[in-house]
Amino acid sequence: MLRYFVLIHGLLSLVCPHSQAAPLELSFPPAITWKQVFDSGFRPKHISGLERKKVECTDQELVFRFRDKLGFQLDSGRLMFELQSDDSIRIIEHVSRVPISMEEGEQRMAIFHGLFSKELKQMGSVPPLMDKERGGVAALSDYYAVAEDEGYTIHYGFTGSFQSGKPLLPIFMIALRHNMDAVPLPTRLKTVEPPEGYEWYSLDPYAGRPDFGAATKTLPKPETDVPEKETHAPHKDNAENGEAEKSKVIKDESQLRWWFISILGFIITAVILRRWKSKPV
Repeated sequence: MLRYFVLIHGLLSLVCPHSQAAPLELSFPPAITWKQVFDSGFRPKHISGLERKKVECTDQELVFRFRDKLGFQLDSGRLMFELQSDDSIRIIEHVSRVPISMEEGEQRMAIFHGLFSKELKQMGSVPPLMDKERGGVAALSDYYAVAEDEGYTIHYGFTGSFQSGKPLLPIFMIALRHNMDAVPLPTRLKTVEPPEGYEWYSLDPYAGRPDFGAATKTLPKPETDVPEKETHAPHKDNAENGEAEKSKVIKDESQLRWWFISILGFIITAVILRRWKSKPV
């Protein structure tokens, strides 16, 4: 039995190699750059309809490290990066997909307070439980903890999972604070591309996704020597040829009818003459 268990475990590790790897890390400060995101091992993809400024990693687990302190664990969830026109990062947001209890939420909020003991501007708290039976909480940003450092604000709070016993979903965000004295950057118009050194990587969400169930683009139809049936409108020459053939058929039918009438008339005339000649004088 143990032998079969080891075999199954080995096969699962081949199918899901990322499940055995340590969580990726993001360190701050200095400011997290677009290249640092890739250097740290993250491989984001475009978000449909938002290719010009946002990318995401789905089901991403990570550790956020602040000034070489103890890392802040973020469970598997949606990790989003928003870029400005100069390819600098304006927002990093992580929304967990792993629900936790109210008690676990209080413990994680306490860890966040300890991580930003000097930079904390708003304490925040676990939101009150409004519907214990359905797991509903007052998911308002008023309950978020907020720290400020190096021109950025770091937010930590919770939204509702609507699961009884584990009603919280953690939300973590780093956002660049707007400087009123700085010249605002122009609106970003270009599509987000990989940083220098990672040009080989495709941000297309349908490319390079070996995980099972991932969507794939429709592959082009292979070329063959057999010509496809023409489905487009006929060429003008073809149309003219068709009309000519139709006219020829009509002409042939008219000639056939004329010959039939002529022969019938000849037969009738011959019969009348024969009877007339056969009468006695």
